[in-house]
Amino acid sequence: MQKITCGSSNILIMKINLRCILLIAFQVLLAGPLFAQTDSSDKKTDSLNAIILQEYNRKVNDFNQQRIADSIHLAKLQVELGSMKTTDNLRKGELEKQIQEIKNKDAVRIAQKKARIDSMRQSVKGYPVEGFFNDTLFLIYNRSGGFTAKDRASAISQRIKNVAKKSRFNPDSIRLADGETNIDIIYDETVLMSISENDALWNNMSKQELAQKNLDTINQALKKYKSETSLAVLAKEIALALLVLLIVSVLIYFVIKLFQWFAKKINQQEGKKLKGIKIRDYTLFDSHREVGVLQAINSLLKWVVILLVVYLALPVIFGLFPWTENFAQTLFGFVLSPVKKIGSALWNYLPSMITIVVIVLIFRYILNFLYFLRIEIEKGKLRIPGFYPDWANPTYQIIRILIMAFMLVVIIYILSIIRYKQQRDN
Repeated sequence: MQKITCGSSNILIMKINLRCILLIAFQVLLAGPLFAQTDSSDKKTDSLNAIILQEYNRKVNDFNQQRIADSIHLAKLQVELGSMKTTDNLRKGELEKQIQEIKNKDAVRIAQKKARIDSMRQSVKGYPVEGFFNDTLFLIYNRSGGFTAKDRASAISQRIKNVAKKSRFNPDSIRLADGETNIDIIYDETVLMSISENDALWNNMSKQELAQKNLDTINQALKKYKSETSLAVLAKEIALALLVLLIVSVLIYFVIKLFQWFAKKINQQEGKKLKGIKIRDYTLFDSHREVGVLQAINSLLKWVVILLVVYLALPVIFGLFPWTENFAQTLFGFVLSPVKKIGSALWNYLPSMITIVVIVLIFRYILNFLYFLRIEIEKGKLRIPGFYPDWANPTYQIIRILIMAFMLVVIIYILSIIRYKQQRDN
């Protein structure tokens, strides 16, 4: 039985080292985009959002105070105008002029408020009013009285859910009620929410349009909840879930049988097609060990397929029930989200990867040339005065390690330059 020659072992070592360097460089390449922390950016966004809303609320309070003062003045002018005699046309004209000025001022005030809201629309986030299955019915952007936008959204969500708990829900009991400044959405005697002028401006609608839209949304959400939580629907969903479980069980049974058949075929090929793996006269794997490796791979694939079947079945089962419907998206997100991030990182850094491959190929040919010189010196075909052939292999190994270390430094340096340019461009 012969040993592997020194030259072959050196080639094998060189290939392993090249792969290690590629792996290290690849990790350096993807470390930044794959594991970047977003907590600080989220905190900055929330802080900026709070500052913008605080400034907006201060302006709104100023607008509202001015509006109240103008409304009081307008009411006095209208009362005075109504009590005037028809002969006092001069004073009547003055009052009508003042009333029109107040109305024009109110229109300008609304236009200014709308312009300010439009400038904040991209930077300020709304708070969701949640339905019954973790879905969003609509968004709340501004405060009302002592309630912040977040508190309002939470309170409205809770009131809607309290209505759904009532055994005798009547959709016709939800109605609109006009107030002095707001439009209320009411169920029986409970105010579900109030629509203000600011709410309407944030949604680019009139108060009446927004109130009707939100009323329809709440009504549909309540009807959907009542229909999907009825006994008949629940019984149907449970039956479908049991059917899915039965199908999954049958699939797993046949998967196990299939891989058992593969395992039997592998055992039957021992000593026939599976005769082991040899490198020249050296036996790396005999037939028995090769069969063991294939059986281990077969067992691993079996469990991978079983887990895949279960993983694909769980979202289907969760999707049958409205309160667990979002679990399906979450489960798929556990796999799809990392895959998308890795794919995006690979695509964004494809030029860098090509650069790494080119550098590795250049240095590999340099090493191949040095290896050729080593062989020539060892065989005595190439003579260097004062340099003995026995020194060829140790010298080559030292130079090879230095060159590969230099190659790694070059790769990291080039990647840092590319990343710096990308950050500067962004």
